[in-house]
Amino acid sequence: MHIHKTAGTSATNSFAHGFRDNEVCPLNFEYQFTRENLINMNINNFLFFRGHISLRTKNKYFKDAFIFSCIREPIERLQSLYLHLKKQASNKAISPNKKSITSLKISKLTFEEFILSNDTN
Repeated sequence: MHIHKTAGTSATNSFAHGFRDNEVCPLNFEYQFTRENLINMNINNFLFFRGHISLRTKNKYFKDAFIFSCIREPIERLQSLYLHLKKQASNKAISPNKKSITSLKISKLTFEEFILSNDTN
């Protein structure tokens, strides 16, 4: 289960090398676990799942799967998240309507303002 900004992509890519391509589930995000996607592929054929998948989805589709996550020192993780969102907001390759509201808000804040903010929207 991938927690943002904790080196999860590096860890799961390393683990994935231990499997054949057809054993690694191509679905990496919660929104991809749709009825249509699951009809088009036999999820039971996969031995390795990775990505931003909720515990609810894990329990629904692959109950017996072993879960691991990477964790990170909290302040470093927050700094990394802050810089990632600021970079996303300034990325000209991403159209303005596809940028998250959160990244656009954070792009205007200093790191201290980001940490002290109580904006929950």
